Amino acid sequence: PNSPHRAGLNQVTIMTILFRFWRSGQPVSACRLGRSAARLENGLHGHRCAGAAAAGLLVLLAACGGDGGGATADPSAGAPIASPVAPPAAVDIPAPTVSSYTEQATDAARRIVEATGPKQAVDATAQVLVDAGVRVYGGIATALAARTPAASWSVDRATVFNLAAEARDRAVSGRLTLAEVGRMWSDFGFPFAGSGTPGEQLLGFLRESVLEGRAQPAQARHFAAQFIAAMALRQDRPADLTNPATRAEDVRLTLLEIELLHTIFDRAYTFTAKPGAADADVMRRLSAPDERNRVLAVSDGLCADLQKFYGAIGGKALEAGVQYAQGALTERGLMALGMTSAEVAQFGKYGKMFGALGNVLKFVKLAQIYASGQATLTVGGPNPVRKPGYNGARLLVPVKATAGVPDAAWQDYQKNNGSEAYQSAKSCLGLLGAPLPLDLKDIGQQAANWRVSWELVSGAPKHAFIKTDVNVFNASFSGNPYTMKFVQAGASAAEATLKVDIREESQLATLFQGPIVTAKVRVRARVQTVEPPSPAVLAGIVSLAGTVGSLVDLGVGWIQAMIPPTTNTTILVEYHDEPHSLDATLRMSMTYDYPHFRDEPAEDRHTITGGWSGLLTRETLNSAGTEYAFFNGRGTFQYGAVSTAERVDASGCTFSSTYTLRNGAFQMNVGPAIRLDGAVLPDEPEQLALGGEGPLSAWPSEQRTLNVACPETDLQTTTLPSQSVIFVAAANAMNLQDALFLTENSVLRGMELRNGRLLADGSLELSFTTPKTVSVIVSGVTPLDTRIVSQNNRILLRPTYLPPKE
Repeated sequence: PNSPHRAGLNQVTIMTILFRFWRSGQPVSACRLGRSAARLENGLHGHRCAGAAAAGLLVLLAACGGDGGGATADPSAGAPIASPVAPPAAVDIPAPTVSSYTEQATDAARRIVEATGPKQAVDATAQVLVDAGVRVYGGIATALAARTPAASWSVDRATVFNLAAEARDRAVSGRLTLAEVGRMWSDFGFPFAGSGTPGEQLLGFLRESVLEGRAQPAQARHFAAQFIAAMALRQDRPADLTNPATRAEDVRLTLLEIELLHTIFDRAYTFTAKPGAADADVMRRLSAPDERNRVLAVSDGLCADLQKFYGAIGGKALEAGVQYAQGALTERGLMALGMTSAEVAQFGKYGKMFGALGNVLKFVKLAQIYASGQATLTVGGPNPVRKPGYNGARLLVPVKATAGVPDAAWQDYQKNNGSEAYQSAKSCLGLLGAPLPLDLKDIGQQAANWRVSWELVSGAPKHAFIKTDVNVFNASFSGNPYTMKFVQAGASAAEATLKVDIREESQLATLFQGPIVTAKVRVRARVQTVEPPSPAVLAGIVSLAGTVGSLVDLGVGWIQAMIPPTTNTTILVEYHDEPHSLDATLRMSMTYDYPHFRDEPAEDRHTITGGWSGLLTRETLNSAGTEYAFFNGRGTFQYGAVSTAERVDASGCTFSSTYTLRNGAFQMNVGPAIRLDGAVLPDEPEQLALGGEGPLSAWPSEQRTLNVACPETDLQTTTLPSQSVIFVAAANAMNLQDALFLTENSVLRGMELRNGRLLADGSLELSFTTPKTVSVIVSGVTPLDTRIVSQNNRILLRPTYLPPKE
């Protein structure tokens, strides 16, 4: 590594090889390029050394069986076989006998998350991998044989340590949701053909696999799905994979579960002997532990160990003598993916599956190398918390992120059980320009350089939000403005605290004091313990890994999403539920002077009685990106009586009236204050208003017969057309009586709910008995006044609520 000409060797080597193949007219595959690079470098230096970094990485993820596009590979072409290598020091320890894989999965999840020390967690994780068909090797311990049928790859013990450290914190950890995994698989070409999003199809596949596994507990092929289900039940927001109401967005997966999801498909395809000496020889060599589990090596240097670390990902799709094991994937599970057993048995279908999954697992494995740093989240203070009432005091909930060494025991365990292959793999990445990941033993010294990016992934902004006045965000990363620096907290850890604002209850919730319900605000923290590889470096790695050009940018994006240790926690927020509907009744009894200009006397004084009832159903009103509850209902106003006070004019004529009344449709609205232009004013009081419904001809109306008796003149009687006059004027006066006036460009006024009284049965009563004068004020016009002489009006709103969600 200290050779003075080492720095420029990689580029010179690669360019020389590319030029050679260009001159020869031969296609340049990742594996051929890698082997040629190794030969060239060995020739240049006469030995195999760490400088083979570029050559090693060229075949790092390509499995040396094709170009990563399984759908176009030739299934009849056997994979190249590595040259003979020394046999392992000891025979792999066989997988133990299991009577019930359902119980095994549940117990394994318990042992990992309840582990009191690193050895228990690592041993349990290793056994999970074995039961899922993945061989565990490396370090000083004897390798653990995979339960048959085995997956195409093996896992180094140092990686097992990283997986165990993350899985132990399953309650809060999770790199990706199942919805995100589905999108990633889809991006790389997995042939989803079922209904719903890719995440929903994966969830359906897992659901059917879990159910069949429970029905057939002795079947090993369903262990991985059942373990994933068992771990999902242990996250802080438990997700039951068998519950149809569970969403793919609610299921978080650690790197361990993401890997196991791949094994389900990989193990469904097995090596099957065929007639013929050549095929028999291929099968013999592929089945030999020292051949099958040691990947092709371009050298014995550091990058060969990196290649060994990655394993032959997805290689089965390209090897001779491979076929689908009928029934390995449940029929109902395949149906969730839009497939049939006959389809997946055809190379065209499983070639696409392996082409996609092979590419995806390359990036999952790269994320596993960077999985040394661990992070946890804790909610400070009580949890659940109660929302402040409307206009109540501000409530901030601190969420503390702690990153670094879980404890001294974990640090010592990794130090004493490390893997040379793992260290070599990291060194190779460093030579290629990717920064070296930190071991737990090194992490504590780097805390000042760490950063944490925060986000509220559920419950926001309806129940909580992040504000900058109480948080210091000083390290923006990857476009996330809510990123802050860690502060050293002891020799081996660092801390950062986010203060989450809990949104106050809505006016309706505080007014009605309905049943207490709980919302879950999920907080996610992505921790950068080291400077991640730049997109340019990642693009180079992905390109050289045998990934086709169209997938390079996708690979870079998904690696960036998976590398940061991600942890989650939930703030339980309790609050009064809002009504689902309102049973409304109105009792009207009112005497008022008909609207008149302020400088003129009123002509008529009317008295009206009657009643109205209706069901106000809830709707959603959107304004400026925020949703508000709005209740609306229609009913029939039924008159009790209408009368007009007799009056005598200056000439001595007496005026009296009788009425023929027609009941009619009218509506009642309950919701936020609204300007005349339709904009919601959230800080104004919630209001109730009476209004017209349907055509004017359907409104409540009065037909007036006017009797005029004058001195020395016969009685004159005039019957006027039926009009909506007296009830409408009374309703308008009621709407204005809390504000007392309506002006141009102001709020559409109504009766303010805050003036109501909460009754014992949960109903809200609005009662009006005070004389008032209300006005309509328009610029340049004399105000129009309506004087409420007396009133005994009562409105009752009886709420109903939806049953609580499970």
